[in-house]
Amino acid sequence: AVAEALGVVDELGEEDNAAIVFGGAPARLASPDLTFDRAALGEQLQGGAVGHRGGDLNAALGLAWGLLEGSSLERKRVVLITDGQGAGFDPTKLPWSAGGGPHVLVRDVSEGAPRPNRAVVDVTPSPAPEAGPGVWRFDVTVAASGGDAAVETPVALHVEGRVVAQGFVAPEPGRRVVKTFTAPVGAAGVRRGEVRLGGDALEADDVRAFSLRVRPSLQVLLVNGDPRTIPYNDEVFYLEKALLPGAGASSRLRPRVVQTSALATLDLSHVDVVILANVGEAPAGVAATLDAFVRRGGGLIVAAGDRMAGPRARWVDRLLPAPVRLGPPPAGLPMF
Repeated sequence: AVAEALGVVDELGEEDNAAIVFGGAPARLASPDLTFDRAALGEQLQGGAVGHRGGDLNAALGLAWGLLEGSSLERKRVVLITDGQGAGFDPTKLPWSAGGGPHVLVRDVSEGAPRPNRAVVDVTPSPAPEAGPGVWRFDVTVAASGGDAAVETPVALHVEGRVVAQGFVAPEPGRRVVKTFTAPVGAAGVRRGEVRLGGDALEADDVRAFSLRVRPSLQVLLVNGDPRTIPYNDEVFYLEKALLPGAGASSRLRPRVVQTSALATLDLSHVDVVILANVGEAPAGVAATLDAFVRRGGGLIVAAGDRMAGPRARWVDRLLPAPVRLGPPPAGLPMF
């Protein structure tokens, strides 16, 4: 397009003046006025950088017409240099009235030939625990335009500079396809990556970057207030299995079971959630320890049971917004 515009400048006569208008949104004038200085026009063209903005040819034509309306020269002409892309131009919204305006000469730099292009238009990462620990799913949307047929194109998923998955896509022109990858992304923290397509003429849209945050496992402390020798009668047997069904399970929860007596000396600095499962009497100082744990952001779940019926179990009330009530509810209140 720049070469074509330089050719137009070279064709100007000695009594012709001109101005350069760039059509990338927002459209803009290279200089505020028409000029007879062809060298200056050439420098303005050479200084124009190709960007990633969309086009706004209607606005560009409006700027051009604003300059031409104020010109005293009789011959008024706009040379529109374009690749013929329809986006950014509405022929029903020209800046001059029907039958008026300048003579518009269109120079098609694509020479009417189709320009096949494929682009990565979206990457959506999401955890995929069903596929294993630390595995994520990546839905990659690829669009195609131009050309006459689908072209099989390689696509690769990069995480932290390393290829973790790859395959092929073949979207038909004018359509989009979604390619799904699953891959492990590593330990907790922020991970950055990108999806890359096999290159075509427009390389800028063949790469799309993304970032994701891998959250660490949650450490859950199960305080067993009623341990039993028969497993299925134990207070936390089913709860522990629910939180971590098996050694290969993909759950982010990491439960650990302790007895009530262990609370007196236990370090909670690396614990995220404490579950008191039917915990009655507890060693001295436990209430203060758990109170401090909750105040600095720890989670606390109290599951009431028969061991909490005695007065010595009332220590737990200071941790809750209301005291635990055991037995039948007062008349008129629902039972949960």
